[in-house]
Amino acid sequence: MKSCRANQTLLSAMEQAGIKAPSRCRSGQCGWCHSRLVSGEVFIPDEADGRREADKKFGWIHPCCTYPLSDIELDHSIFSDMMDFRRLVEMECVRLACENIYDSTYAEMEGCIDALEQGGDPEKQVYQFHYRLTQASGNGIYSMFFRAFEPVIRALIKQHYSVKAGDVQESARLHRRLLAAIKAKDEQQAVSLTREILSQGVAVLEEMYGSNDDVCKR
Repeated sequence: MKSCRANQTLLSAMEQAGIKAPSRCRSGQCGWCHSRLVSGEVFIPDEADGRREADKKFGWIHPCCTYPLSDIELDHSIFSDMMDFRRLVEMECVRLACENIYDSTYAEMEGCIDALEQGGDPEKQVYQFHYRLTQASGNGIYSMFFRAFEPVIRALIKQHYSVKAGDVQESARLHRRLLAAIKAKDEQQAVSLTREILSQGVAVLEEMYGSNDDVCKR
């Protein structure tokens, strides 16, 4: 049980208690601290409430601008959950892409890698590469779901490269090897490389916030 002053946000109270929690804007707008309110009552000032209607309906809050009115329980595992989602979806997409990728999609993905190698914005180029990968699967549902979670996925990518800035060129090499495996229809190698790429993201999350069991659920 951790205490929180009346004029203190949940995020501030968690940090004061030594609980590592994702945060960026600290104003309720970016969604980086997006957490599910499991139980309890809270107050969120209207001017700071950047949530979508669906977030409100299903109990999602931004701890950086939320004040407790009672004892509460939070689940802020969305980022580790998102990585689980990406592994599930993208490893299936890469299998399908080995059979279904169009030359035009291949060229677009190659262009993302070229831009990354030439100093392009990693957040933009890596997101676009993986979005094109879902399109290359030939299954529109996968790409639709990937696009629906764009803000969270892009935030994860941005955080990864802010921590591992020196990994950009290595990341470009891994993505180029992945694309080559897809072109060669080497499903086993393509799946292995996809797993390796996504595992790097998981490692950064654990480095910053601890393991899912230790940190993501409080």
